[in-house]
Amino acid sequence: MDNVDEYRNGVTEFLSNFMQRTPQDGESSDPLADIDFLAPKVAKMSLEKLAATLDAELYEREWFVTGNVNPIYFSDDFQFQDPDVKLTGIEDDLEIIWWC
Repeated sequence: MDNVDEYRNGVTEFLSNFMQRTPQDGESSDPLADIDFLAPKVAKMSLEKLAATLDAELYEREWFVTGNVNPIYFSDDFQFQDPDVKLTGIEDDLEIIWWC
């Protein structure tokens, strides 16, 4: 997948060439199409308010299940990395997750 900044595992890099997901019946061909990645970022808020807001968002949108993340909480240079890949940007992160 072209969105990966760095593969840290040769097997993962090789297998990424085969990660093509076909939409199921009733499923959008682009599950990220409804996410506004250009929405303005939220203003800084207290840790308590941020925790409550994120808790409500996670419950309502089920981010970890659906990938329907609200990008207003992520900086443009947000980075995710695990032992196999390193990604920059929430949009790239979600594209990789959706295709897995």
